[in-house]
Amino acid sequence: MAGRPRRAFNPHTSTPAADSGGLRVPEICTDPVWSLRPWPVQIIVAGRELEIPAQPAADWLAVLMRDSFSTDDMFRSLSPGITDALDEALYSGALPFEEYSAMALDVISAAAGRPWYIAIRLVATAQQSWGVIGAELLRRGINAAVVSLSGWLDVALLIMLQSMDKKDVTMFTTKLTAPPPGADPMEMEMSADDFQALMDGQ
Repeated sequence: MAGRPRRAFNPHTSTPAADSGGLRVPEICTDPVWSLRPWPVQIIVAGRELEIPAQPAADWLAVLMRDSFSTDDMFRSLSPGITDALDEALYSGALPFEEYSAMALDVISAAAGRPWYIAIRLVATAQQSWGVIGAELLRRGINAAVVSLSGWLDVALLIMLQSMDKKDVTMFTTKLTAPPPGADPMEMEMSADDFQALMDGQ
């Protein structure tokens, strides 16, 4: 389990989209509070509460934009202070690896303010179209070293949608929000090709 003590996200009760100046923006933010500023993320490991310190979008993106990343890399980069406790719980069997991997996905979902697979797709799309999206984020004054990951993704999504032909928005939104078939938290080693395959719904 990871996150702040906020209400749980229920994808079955989330509305599919909202109108914004004639633009259909999918309602995928699970809790707007995560967009307001960086927050710490709490995790429970073998009955012990650990905390990943509040980090701006830039620190999360530095991990998620790597050609490949692993759960170990994520925790060691973002919160080296808790890695010993995680390692101890893993080696002792108090934290099964499947739960560890699922917890890592929960951490991404919490910081991103939306399901992990949507966050990964948005990051991958931004990275692949950085000449437009990155430049537009900077032009709009979105400082990744200050804003939260969730807030950064909010703006990145809006830029993506505004940059598309209206006829392409529905297909993009469908691919963006579709849960991966047989999503497996064990599969956390992702290359750039894996990112694109996830985006393409393969």
